[in-house]
Amino acid sequence: MPRTEWSDLLLTKMKTIGDPPADAIIQRLVEEKGAEAVHAFFHTLITNIRMPVQDIPESVRPFLQATSQLPEWADPDLMQTAHDYFVDHGPKWLLLLYFKSLPILYACGDGALVLTRTGRLAHDAESLRVFSRRIAETGQFLLDVMSKDAFDTPGSRGFEAIQKVRLIHASIRQFVQAGGWDTDKHGLPVNQLHMAGTLMTFSIALIDGLQQFGIEESGDRQMAYLHRWQVIGTLLGVSDDGLPADIPSARSLLDAFVAREAHENQPGKHLAAALVDFGKQAIPKERFDAAPQLLIQYLAGNELASMIGVAPAPGCLARVLPGAVLRVFGLVEKLEDRHSLVQTVLDKISVQIMRFMVQYFREEKGVRFRIEGFEPGVFLNER
Repeated sequence: MPRTEWSDLLLTKMKTIGDPPADAIIQRLVEEKGAEAVHAFFHTLITNIRMPVQDIPESVRPFLQATSQLPEWADPDLMQTAHDYFVDHGPKWLLLLYFKSLPILYACGDGALVLTRTGRLAHDAESLRVFSRRIAETGQFLLDVMSKDAFDTPGSRGFEAIQKVRLIHASIRQFVQAGGWDTDKHGLPVNQLHMAGTLMTFSIALIDGLQQFGIEESGDRQMAYLHRWQVIGTLLGVSDDGLPADIPSARSLLDAFVAREAHENQPGKHLAAALVDFGKQAIPKERFDAAPQLLIQYLAGNELASMIGVAPAPGCLARVLPGAVLRVFGLVEKLEDRHSLVQTVLDKISVQIMRFMVQYFREEKGVRFRIEGFEPGVFLNER
C-alpha cells in the first residue's frame, strides 16, 4: 500500500535496493551471452526511440509480457482525468520538466554521478548533441506515458516506454557497479530512493510548478494526476515504499528526498551547464539568454540552483522575469478558460524547445516526434 511518511531508516534501506525483476533479466543475459552482448543490447535500447522489438533477446520476452498490464487497482476514470489535466496545460509541462524537475535531480549528487558515469551525457565538444538526446528522450517519455492510448493494450507506447527505461536502468546498475562504483558511499546506482524521487519530480513537482505560475487546479484533478504516476511508478518497478498515498505525502516524500540527497556537486554542475546551454540553443534570442538560468532559479529555487552552479547574470531581465512570468502566466490561464488558443510567452519558449527536440529526432533517429492529445500544429506553429 502507498505510504504517508518516510523514516530515515527506510530511506537508507531504499538506497540499497534496485529493481529485482529487471536486474535478474540483465544478469541472466550477462551469464548467457556475456557482457559485450549486453552492452550491445543496451546500445540498441538507447539508440531507438521505441522498443526495438525485433532485437529483443528471447529470454527478455517473458519480462515484457509480465509487465504489459496495469495493476488491478488502476482506476480508468482517474487515468483519463489525469490525461485531460495534462492536455489542458499542454507545453507548460515540458517547460516545468526541463527547468524544475531536472535541476532538482541534478542537485542530488549520487544520481547526477550515475548519469555522468553512464557516459550518456558527455562533456566534450559534442556535449550539447549528447545532452539533447537525453533531454529529448525525457520529454518523449513524459508524453508517451501521459498519452491517451498509453496503456490501452499490451505493447502500447506507455508500456513500451516504461519497459525500455527499466531495462536501461538495470543495465546501468550492472555496468556502473562493474566499473568500480562505491555502493557504501553512493548507494546502489538507480536505486529505489532515486527512482521514487524521480517519480516525485515528474508528478508533485510539476503540479507545484503550475501553482508557482499562479495556476490553481482542483484537488481531485491533482490526485488523479498523482494516481496515474502511482500506476506508472509501479510499472517502473518502484516499490510501495516509494509510492505516496496522497498529495501531502507526495510533497513529504519529495522534501525528504531533496533534504537527504541534495548538495553541491560537480556532476550536477556539468549537467546543469548542459541544460542551460540546451535552453539557449532552443531559445535563440539574445535578449532571452538568461531565461534558462532564471527559470531554474525560479522553479527549482535559489538554494538548489546554487548547488548546481546556476546563477543568472545581473540586469533588468534578471530582476523582472520571474514576476513578469508569474503575472503573464496567471493572466493567460484566466483567458484560456474563455479562449482556447491563447498563446503566451512561456508557450513560445516551449515551442522553441519542442522544435529543437523535433530536429534532433529527425536528424539523429530518423523518426517523427509525436505529440499526443493536442490539435496538430498547436506546439510547432508560431502565432
